[in-house]
Amino acid sequence: MAFNISGSLAATGSTEGHAIAEPFYIEVSGTWVGTWALEARASSSSAWVNCLNPDGTNNAFAGNGRVAVPNVYGDLSLFRITFTRTSGTLEWRLFR
Repeated sequence: MAFNISGSLAATGSTEGHAIAEPFYIEVSGTWVGTWALEARASSSSAWVNCLNPDGTNNAFAGNGRVAVPNVYGDLSLFRITFTRTSGTLEWRLFR
């Protein structure tokens, strides 16, 4: 099922959680300085966790680009972007 959710973050914080049950992409753009990461919360949990990279390290990005997310939970999980801002506004988009 196709979807396209977008927004911006102009302060340190996170987006609301978006329920996604399939692989998707994140695209980040804008003029900003800081780091962003993807967090997930499985439908059976109340805790947000950092989505790990394939090598087991926490994901954290300091630049614009596109990231493929496989959604390894396989159920209706919530995903959100967290942003630690130094300056600028981060524009984000989740899509399939």
